Amino acid sequence: MFDALNRKIPRQGVTPASKDFRVLQESLLWLNNWENNVKTRAVEECHFLTQNTAQGLRITLHSAMDLCLYMSEKYNFTYLLTGKINQDPLEKFFGTIRMAGGQNDHPATPTFCNSTNYYPYTLY
Repeated sequence: MFDALNRKIPRQGVTPASKDFRVLQESLLWLNNWENNVKTRAVEECHFLTQNTAQGLRITLHSAMDLCLYMSEKYNFTYLLTGKINQDPLEKFFGTIRMAGGQNDHPATPTFCNSTNYYPYTLY
């Protein structure tokens, strides 16, 4: 499941007909069955994920599958690189901005704008 959610090169891209897509579907079924076993007391609650973790995993699995289907059906994408749909680049960007501030790791708007060469206001 983790490999299917971390594809970064085109020859491994996820498609609706790929093994990885089936892995995501089966992982969702497995998660639901596991949770149902907890509800029927076949599995102790302490042996299950926290509700937040289960919900987050379920959302991730649904989102990856839905995005793969949407992009292939609507835009004729041949594959989805699931490893590229995360927030790492955004976190790296803000980390760079914080480092540019030196000791000030909570930059104000002017510092942020100077660090990114972004000037939202035109000075006349």
